[in-house]
Amino acid sequence: MLVVVLKAAIYYGPKQLEIKDVDVPKVGEGEILVKVRAVGLCPTDVRIYFFGSSSVKPPIILGHEFAGEVVEIGGKVSELEIGDKVNVPADAFCGRCKMCRIGRENLCEDPLSFGYNIDGAYAEYVKIPKRFLSRGVIFHLPDNISFEEATFVEPVACSINGVRKAGVEAGKSVVIIGDGPMGLIQVQLSRLFGADSIILIGLHDWKLQLAKKLGADYIINALHSDPVEEVLNLTDGRGADSVIVTIGVPEVIEQGLKMAGKNGFVNIFGGSRKGSAITIDPNVLHYYEICFTGSSGYTFNDYEFAYKLVVKRKINVKKLISHKFKLSELFDAINQFQNKEKSLKIIIEPTGE
Repeated sequence: MLVVVLKAAIYYGPKQLEIKDVDVPKVGEGEILVKVRAVGLCPTDVRIYFFGSSSVKPPIILGHEFAGEVVEIGGKVSELEIGDKVNVPADAFCGRCKMCRIGRENLCEDPLSFGYNIDGAYAEYVKIPKRFLSRGVIFHLPDNISFEEATFVEPVACSINGVRKAGVEAGKSVVIIGDGPMGLIQVQLSRLFGADSIILIGLHDWKLQLAKKLGADYIINALHSDPVEEVLNLTDGRGADSVIVTIGVPEVIEQGLKMAGKNGFVNIFGGSRKGSAITIDPNVLHYYEICFTGSSGYTFNDYEFAYKLVVKRKINVKKLISHKFKLSELFDAINQFQNKEKSLKIIIEPTGE
């Protein structure tokens, strides 16, 4: 077995991230070691890098959207073999707390989470703790699915939770605000869920055109027209049945509320900076009976569904990859992520440095 990991990105605090050599994690009973082949650069990781998070326990290796190859197996592990291609959820829920017992595992009070309270996948190797295996959430990857495609299972799972919380179903009209990877995933999910009309709002023409190819019926560039007015025009003044806000900007969330029709849903999908606030006219919620909610993470059922959609290619994730970087180029990847005009989904490849 190798003695050191060639590189790992260790987070110490806001704007304190170092790429350095670390020891290969030691595998104990019921654990496995995975050689990371691909990991997605998540917007949450970028936000943590710049602004920190009370949920993150530094020093810690970031990265949670990953796939790789099993290279070491601890005792009492029989369901895996060396060389298996696997995808692993970002979290292992405890299964004991109140939220887990009522089926809301995504709100677990004691999760193990890569890049938050256990070392994540911006590294050549990542140890998978016993809880992940005992909960049965290690997913084998078929040979025809690339590691890059498999990194999308976690964001697709989060998007499934978001689409469900937004009440998207057959015959409904849906507005998705945000032309990033999550918005484009949710366009495809809304189509799979049977939505009658899908409207995507964004700022970049090439992403909006891609959304059309992926299933959006209408696209709106918010730089060129009033998105609220456009949505009302497209819905004959009624507003949409479901509005999903993937952008955690207060003004955008407020716009989303103005787009919802009677008996509609507005779901805050994107996280906002700590201390953010919005202004709501309570009469809009009261008289229109709008359900104003949020969604965070996924349940294991969401994750299993997402895995099936990705491996069966019911969701086109290849089209969402705009850039690939080596782990040694992580800071370049973060800078590229900031360039929204040119970037979409960025994949980090830790091996082959």
